Amino acid sequence: MLRALVFLLPLALLGCGSTSDTNQSSTYSAPANVVVLNYYPNCPYHVLGEVSGFSGISASEHQQLKSYPRNAKISAKWAENSVDEAILQLKQRAEKLGADAIAITNYQTTEIRIRTQEKRTIKAKRHRMTAEAIVLCQDKETLAKTTGGKITNFNAKGESNIALLKSGAIKTAELALTDSTLKGSTFTDSNSAIAPTLNSATKVVAEQAADTVVATQVKRQKTPKQLTSQRLTPRRAIQRRSSTTEQSLADRANVERVANTANTKSQGNAQAASFNAVTSTSQLNENIDVNGDILGARLGWNKRQVTALLGEPSAIIRVSGKQSAFLYGRKHLFLFDRDTFVGYEHSDWLLPLHLSNRIPLHDTLYGAEITIDKELEIGSTLSQVSNALYLKAPILRFNTLRVQGRKTLTRLYFNGNTSADKANDKQLSGISIYFRGYQEFDWQGVVALAGSTTFIDLTEGLLESKRNISKDDVVDTLGLPTITIPKARNKDVWVYGNSLIVDFVRGNMIKYTLESNKYQSQRRPCVQCLYVGQPRTEIPNRFVTQRTQNQLTLENNGFSYLVNLSEDSTPKVDEVQVFIKQ
Repeated sequence: MLRALVFLLPLALLGCGSTSDTNQSSTYSAPANVVVLNYYPNCPYHVLGEVSGFSGISASEHQQLKSYPRNAKISAKWAENSVDEAILQLKQRAEKLGADAIAITNYQTTEIRIRTQEKRTIKAKRHRMTAEAIVLCQDKETLAKTTGGKITNFNAKGESNIALLKSGAIKTAELALTDSTLKGSTFTDSNSAIAPTLNSATKVVAEQAADTVVATQVKRQKTPKQLTSQRLTPRRAIQRRSSTTEQSLADRANVERVANTANTKSQGNAQAASFNAVTSTSQLNENIDVNGDILGARLGWNKRQVTALLGEPSAIIRVSGKQSAFLYGRKHLFLFDRDTFVGYEHSDWLLPLHLSNRIPLHDTLYGAEITIDKELEIGSTLSQVSNALYLKAPILRFNTLRVQGRKTLTRLYFNGNTSADKANDKQLSGISIYFRGYQEFDWQGVVALAGSTTFIDLTEGLLESKRNISKDDVVDTLGLPTITIPKARNKDVWVYGNSLIVDFVRGNMIKYTLESNKYQSQRRPCVQCLYVGQPRTEIPNRFVTQRTQNQLTLENNGFSYLVNLSEDSTPKVDEVQVFIKQ
């Protein structure tokens, strides 16, 4: 009898908590003017952008629930079909954009298990929705008389409209708005003129309509409108290169067509069909799955599939003869072995600071709220990571937690306290996911393999002196760059090793720069040289034409050298900018 009472007590508290929380949620006032659409109306409407909504248990609440039932007041969020709060957030955020309707485009659920103090395991579910914020036809009388258009992905209950249509559950389409009426409009109920009647006499007609809906969805998924409205800016396109040297760089970046790898027309068609099949079922998202699904891309994809999903990269790194890496912004690195996507890293410090600052921010991923396994984020504690990934006894080695998969190896990097008693307070600072057998990206290893120019001999010069120095001229002298950065339509930046940076405009060099994130610990390479970290007293005076307190100008062989000095007690060379002397 006592055991029964002990078992029933948490259930009673769960019920009380659920009632309390439900009542509390009902006090929120949903925007009266924002409705959920089942169909897009066949009249002019405008999409303002995308909004997101969330309901269910959060990572912080997951931690609080360890003391269950003391925090039973949030137990209502455990309900498996509790999408009301997510819908409410969608409406509120859409109203702030000036919308009067939403069309739900994506709905994801995540189930986690909570281990309570009473050694009970409780299932909890999280709901995440995204929707288009829409301004409907301004003339409400015209809107009320029009028929419904394309079906939306999900209804207000989180049910797939396409699945309902295919199963025959929908014989006559519901009203385009489901949960409330537009203020001042003539919308009333599902018998309104806006509710189109589908010809459901045969199953074939319904299936044909569903196939049309699927094709429409695929087309819409390929557009870059998958994140919040602040990031709906056009993606920057890399300038198409024309010269032989530029084409070789493009080949190394593998921006070439998939058709070049096909031997026959039938093989090309099969490959294109396979490509379309994969990309049509994937869409850009903000989640990193430790098992290899990364922002919507998957390990094993080719470069064309990745760029089709994410757009052109912000920079391309030549890692080795066979490997290259795409940088999206400054924090996302995709490693390729020839044409195969084999590894990914997310970190604040993929490159030294002086190089990272030159990488342009990516239009789509900048400002994205990246999650890991939909529950974690950069800054989560080791304790939160262990609970989310169900790790019983996580072992940190050099502040790194390894998670083994069947084909992948994931490393989670932490920073913070070094003492063992505060290990659970360490914070997540980065993540890498690779196919087994591949090494992580190592910039210093890339520099060691590619070599680096660390000084300039003023008597010989680094490049041949001529009025116009093209990219071909640079490659003939220095070889292929380590990093290629397309900055704008007519501008490019090439990086050689860790120190040499070359700027181009319309294919011609305008300057090159010698700089580094640290002073060079080397002997003076030659008497007439310039290098970063060089004491001012060792700069060759015979080439100096102008002097200021923190700058020197040197000239020789058709080049002008602007030397910036440090401001400490013993000035040293911080940076050398080299221009063609006019």
